[in-house]
Amino acid sequence: MIEYGRSLRRRNPYEQEIKFSADNNFDFLQVWYKKGELLVDSLGKPRAPKIKESGFPVIFHALMDINDFGEYSQDLLKILDYFCHREVIIHPVCESEEINDHSIEKLSREAARVKYL
Repeated sequence: MIEYGRSLRRRNPYEQEIKFSADNNFDFLQVWYKKGELLVDSLGKPRAPKIKESGFPVIFHALMDINDFGEYSQDLLKILDYFCHREVIIHPVCESEEINDHSIEKLSREAARVKYL
């Protein structure tokens, strides 16, 4: 079965985003994660319980710099565990260092460090 989701507009009120999604037959919202933060500006911290309490399905999209994996991967996995998720979108980027012939190898090694708890 095909499901349709949409990216959360992080600066809009979360409740408004849920209503828009439900009214337009979206199955889930995509919530971005970056450097230890769930990017939902309208929710105070902690954000995960408020997202979970809303009851609207979400999927996480983690923007991970080549040098973020060591610092943030365990935090990301804890969030996934809290939501009982077994899937995450990892969007790897290389902003903290120059891209060269070895970057893809390093990025691959770093991404491979993300192991489920």
